[in-house]
Amino acid sequence: MTSSTILVIHYDPRSQEQHRQVLEENGFNVLLAKDGATAMATFLENEPDLILLEAMLPKVHGFEVCADLKKTTLGRKTPVVVMSSIYKGRKYRHEAMHTHGADDFLEMPMEAPKLMAAINKLLNKSNRPASRAKTGS
Repeated sequence: MTSSTILVIHYDPRSQEQHRQVLEENGFNVLLAKDGATAMATFLENEPDLILLEAMLPKVHGFEVCADLKKTTLGRKTPVVVMSSIYKGRKYRHEAMHTHGADDFLEMPMEAPKLMAAINKLLNKSNRPASRAKTGS
């Protein structure tokens, strides 16, 4: 069985590495992007099974990136989890999920088991086969 691929979009290299480590320890393939423009290109090229998206991104806000991803045919089928340590509470959760199309909203910091539970729940609900990510170049 092929493991799922998760695209982590975060501006902070340390946070990227923390997420990458947890995800790889749990058997996922991980792709990284540091901003919205890189994220969209990586998404379209690799077709990940799930996206972890930091709300506070340079250049293009994470909520806008989420909305742009969800406008694509593939993006409508791909679970997007918006994460934030700045935006907290029901107002931002509602905005991320109901205005911008996120499938979940997680307040950071978060323990690895809770993050993995959210990811596994969304991947199990997804109609996409495990790992449609392209291989090779």
